[in-house]
Amino acid sequence: MRYIPPAVTLLLLVACTGEDNINQLFPDIVVAPETLEFGDVIVPYTAEAQVTITNAGRATLDVEELSFNFTSDLVSTSPFTIEVKDAESETISLGRDEVITLNVTFAPDAFLDYSGELVIVSDDPEDGVYRLPVIAEGIDGPVPDIESIPASVDFGEVSTTTSVPILITNAGDAILDITSSSISGSDAFTLVNILNPGEDPLRNASISPGGYQQVTVEYTPNNPEGESSQIVIESNDPDEPAYEILLVGNGGGGDVEYPIADVICPDQVAPPQRLTLDGRGSYDPGGHEPLTYQWSLIESPEGTISEIANPESPVAELLVDLSGTWSYQLQVTNDIGLRSAPAGCTFGARPEDLLQVELTWNTTDSDMDLHFIQDGSEFFQEPGDCCYCNRSPNWATTSDVDDPFLSLDNRVGRGPEIVSIETPANDEYFVQVHYYDDNGGGATTATARVLIGGEEVYRGSALMERNNLWKVGVIRWTDDAGVFVEDDTLLPEPENGKRKCFEN
Repeated sequence: MRYIPPAVTLLLLVACTGEDNINQLFPDIVVAPETLEFGDVIVPYTAEAQVTITNAGRATLDVEELSFNFTSDLVSTSPFTIEVKDAESETISLGRDEVITLNVTFAPDAFLDYSGELVIVSDDPEDGVYRLPVIAEGIDGPVPDIESIPASVDFGEVSTTTSVPILITNAGDAILDITSSSISGSDAFTLVNILNPGEDPLRNASISPGGYQQVTVEYTPNNPEGESSQIVIESNDPDEPAYEILLVGNGGGGDVEYPIADVICPDQVAPPQRLTLDGRGSYDPGGHEPLTYQWSLIESPEGTISEIANPESPVAELLVDLSGTWSYQLQVTNDIGLRSAPAGCTFGARPEDLLQVELTWNTTDSDMDLHFIQDGSEFFQEPGDCCYCNRSPNWATTSDVDDPFLSLDNRVGRGPEIVSIETPANDEYFVQVHYYDDNGGGATTATARVLIGGEEVYRGSALMERNNLWKVGVIRWTDDAGVFVEDDTLLPEPENGKRKCFEN
């Protein structure tokens, strides 16, 4: 028997096995290029690059994970997406000498350095975690921004051919290059090319920053139920490469969803009261938000100067200062320019107190004062004269329900000034109006109203000059009921008329 030393045995085994037979047991990953370079990309443009993965080994290569690591701690979300070209499944498995291509898109949304590495995890025994360097940064730079005025076109209810001009604008700071424009949808709409009828009026158009180009869209109704369509404009705008302008005629034929305005409407309000107008329930069924808001005051009592505060906000405010009928409405517009039908609200303003007196006047530069005087007292006599300097006198003996209260005092003009009593005592009450100061208003017409139990029992007016005193009339109150007796005497200012707040 021949003896072969162990070392020789090993050499023979290696010689018999061969190098090729050893390598076929292992996959071998090869990645190209050596660095994935996007360079500087202007936000919000995108850039693309390709990475190839080759299996140079003799066994199947399984790629288990693709991910990115970033050098900067400021990066919170990845701007990269990977599409595996010609992949038949989500798992990447490569046979011997097989190659697969990764399409990598870089879409920065911030001015950050997104450099780092693409990590490729596979079952390669030597390069199981392959790190491909990535160079990419989002930078500031000029970009075009296509917009249109209007954002959508609603032709309304029409029966004949109607044309509407549209301005295609460039709100960006780089040249806007338009490739083409077309109508997608109903053939009732056409883009008009005056110079070359039938041709695209925007083909190969260029619009400088801040510039515009006007086009005309024409609508010829051919469906009694209405039509809708879109203008589609192809351009180099990075955000909206296919910009759409909605076209609606005769309601859109049921294919168009308009925004819905919604208001909360009170049944009745006790003046004076600040009423909150709430339109936050408004919405757009198609999701074209945010909405813009427009409140309008449609009807109000004669003499009020109240207007809606913050009329372009979801929540507005209206001072309901006078008794009578009030009406307002809300319309909302979605982000493509479609406006809702008005949502209206009509309510009555009626005093809660049994007795209320209201004063208004017709100039904005006059200061008039309402005086409500208890029987036995005189003009500017304390405590019997309820006026601007004695707004809540104590006339009661056991409670304050029969005390008057001046809730509004207007010094800059037109009023109103309001005095009310919750439950008047059996007595006589004199209503007087004093033209206290003329700041340029000159001769002014004052109007007084008396309401008993919420119903108007008197309305009268007088033309007054500065320092005049108008004795409007007297209210005689007996057993929860009142009667107004008109006086209508216009006098020069009494001797104590210039006394202010009961000063001698």
